[in-house]
Amino acid sequence: MAPLPAPLFDVDAFRSRAAESGLVAAGRGMLAECDAALDAAFTAGEPAGELIRGRARVIDGLLSELWSRVDWGSTPLALVAVGGYGRGELHPHSDIDLLILHGDSAAVPEVAVERFVTLLWDLGLSLGHSVRSVDECTRRARDDITILTNLLEARLLAGDDTLLAELRERTG
Repeated sequence: MAPLPAPLFDVDAFRSRAAESGLVAAGRGMLAECDAALDAAFTAGEPAGELIRGRARVIDGLLSELWSRVDWGSTPLALVAVGGYGRGELHPHSDIDLLILHGDSAAVPEVAVERFVTLLWDLGLSLGHSVRSVDECTRRARDDITILTNLLEARLLAGDDTLLAELRERTG
């Protein structure tokens, strides 16, 4: 078996590449290299569970780094992985399910959100995403078991951890 390279996502190398060639080129290159490493590990017999968790860790690192590069202003926001991705599993070609969570009375910086999501699309990532307040998530979870299930598997990728803690308290 060919072990997975550690780390699969090297933030310092990504930053260096981004400074040279821009975020999109650096991200696409890094994702292609990651896919090649995961494919080689699969061919060599690495357990599939390790590979889908490894892919999730790569996307975690990339999203966290890209999130940190956006000017979100003073609005508290959290980038949250939900669904299967929230469990830390990501199959090749699967959607990356994300929730951009904000406080109930917060004004969402829509332009920043659009730029962030557009950047992820430009990288070729397939997204399932939503932008919701803690209250909206709570109401929707009460009415739809699939939303509640997705939120139960949520984990913070970046941003304000108190928002996810509040959401967990209110949906628990």
